[in-house]
Amino acid sequence: MLVSTIFAYIGLACSSILILTWLTMAIVDLKSVSRVTIRLVAGIAIADFLNHISSILGLGTKKYLGTPYCESLAAVITLDHHLYAFTNIAISYHLYRVIVKLKKPSFKSELAVWIILLVVISAFMITYHFIGVFSGTENKKSCNPGANNPAITKTVFGLFGLFNLLAIFSGLFVTVKAHKNLGLWIESFSNKEFLDPKDQEEFKAVKRKETQRSFLYPLSAVITLSSEVILCAWMVVGNPPLIMFTINSNMMGFKGILTLFAFLIDPMVQAALKHTYSKLMNKKTEDIELSIK
Repeated sequence: MLVSTIFAYIGLACSSILILTWLTMAIVDLKSVSRVTIRLVAGIAIADFLNHISSILGLGTKKYLGTPYCESLAAVITLDHHLYAFTNIAISYHLYRVIVKLKKPSFKSELAVWIILLVVISAFMITYHFIGVFSGTENKKSCNPGANNPAITKTVFGLFGLFNLLAIFSGLFVTVKAHKNLGLWIESFSNKEFLDPKDQEEFKAVKRKETQRSFLYPLSAVITLSSEVILCAWMVVGNPPLIMFTINSNMMGFKGILTLFAFLIDPMVQAALKHTYSKLMNKKTEDIELSIK
């Protein structure tokens, strides 16, 4: 477990850096985080942070079973599972809506997504509380989600696996579908932005690069969630071997690392960071041109 713990600390550092960077950008100039995917990534960063901190705090917690601390930790782990999966699904939906359906993002549609996320996750968390998912103590070796009723525990992990699988499939689907429609979306967007034909090709190249980097967010979930899907499915039908828990723990450590990597190589994030730095240094800077994503 030493390797997974090291990854957890590195992932925690990465998610903390991302959250602090995002908050700094927002405080200096809200325009820097006006792009929908950048705002949604904040949700993933919070889920990453919860995942890594709960992984670290969860070590050697068998002695705390049955205590409020253990119940709280199990609740945080459960919240992390759902927040990470549903936020990745939301990003995939947004990319599909904008690039494939050619619909402009709006505050109304984004607000609807956030409300649905909060309502769905809250409904699950409340249900879990009342059926004893956080307070169960039987057959537990640490403060993980699980009820005293084995059928309930299997159902919960089945849901974890199902939602993770949906996050993976939605990421793969929107990546394939959007790439096929990328040329049409760029043509449509560039024609609305420019009247001078000589600027079209350069604009299209930049826009293509920006958009392709956006797919790294949902695709990172494919890497981090694949082992968890297998583990959850295995827990529904039987007892997974220890090696599966080890592999999954190691992969979970990559969550914060991959999210920060995708965040920092995003061209729009890079532009926003330069804008934020210039503002902090009191340098004159032109307003950043924000992608409609």
